[in-house]
Amino acid sequence: MATSSLRRLIDRKARDVTKNNVVRQECFSAQLEDLMNRYMRQQLTGAAVVVAVAGL
Repeated sequence: MATSSLRRLIDRKARDVTKNNVVRQECFSAQLEDLMNRYMRQQLTGAAVVVAVAGL
């Protein structure tokens, strides 16, 4: 359940941030990839990822 809500939040945020702007899309993708890598290495909790994505 937490994974699906995180995925929905990320999808919504990606649409809001990029709005067909390639530069913003690449920047957002890089930031998101960094967050997810830190999460996978267990440097961030799921809650911290949600807060960070909401702050992007």
